[in-house]
Amino acid sequence: MDEKQFKQFKASMLEELEPFFMKIYIKLEEHDKHFNQIDKRFEQIDRRFEQIDQRFEQIDHRFEQIESRIKTLEQQGKELKNDAAIIKRYHKNLDITLDMIKRLYTDLTFKVGELEGRLSELENQQSRQEECFKNYDEIKHQVKMLKDRIINLEHIVDRVIETGEKYQV
Repeated sequence: MDEKQFKQFKASMLEELEPFFMKIYIKLEEHDKHFNQIDKRFEQIDRRFEQIDQRFEQIDHRFEQIESRIKTLEQQGKELKNDAAIIKRYHKNLDITLDMIKRLYTDLTFKVGELEGRLSELENQQSRQEECFKNYDEIKHQVKMLKDRIINLEHIVDRVIETGEKYQV
């Protein structure tokens, strides 16, 4: 086979193979398009997985916040129980103090009554005027002091009652 025949043979082979290569080329392009679509779909799926991962991280973070809040609330609950016990003891002590103040108030009221009676007696006795003036000033001073103490006790009783009503459990 000479060179011319070889070129003709080569040309005829190329002509015969061209439709076959063209079909293969078209098929490869179709497969390439299909693979590109699959790649795009995988990219979409990857982005979706990233979004899901981010959402899971947010949910995990939220759960950690909720757990922390629950622990804080449990601690606050314990503190409230403690405070309630302290308030109950304080209320009991207030009741005891109020009873003591009431007894003192009654005693002082009785003593003031006695002193006022003595003061009246001394005022009515004219024969013992000098002694009366000495005792009178002293008794008057004691009466004034006792009245001041009664007024102070009344204020204390009022505050104790208000406090007792405020912390009544």
